[in-house]
Amino acid sequence: MEESEKDTGGQDLDLALVEMDQVLGEENQALRTLDADGIDRAATRKAELNAIIRRLVRDVRPGPAHRDLLEGIQRAALANQLLLVHARNSVRSVLALASGQPLDSHPSDSSPPPALRLNLKG
Repeated sequence: MEESEKDTGGQDLDLALVEMDQVLGEENQALRTLDADGIDRAATRKAELNAIIRRLVRDVRPGPAHRDLLEGIQRAALANQLLLVHARNSVRSVLALASGQPLDSHPSDSSPPPALRLNLKG
């Protein structure tokens, strides 16, 4: 690969990483405001960017200049994962309360609870 192609690939990697960081920020905001459409858009774009980044790193190894950005992406992804786990547990608790099932604050497994039918009409 020629030096100019490496430079272009490095710039493309920079752009993709910056966009991933931005998308994670948008996802965080969507998670905090329970914006389902925003969460779906972020998930779709993250999957697209993941494929792009995987392709780019085959040709251009991330270097020391990428370290801060990659660490920021890792922190943001972890924060969003924690928000998702919290939201899932909150929904489980609300469904358990609404259905009269006992609350299990620390489920022993991560399998989904059995299906519930709620009568919200009264």
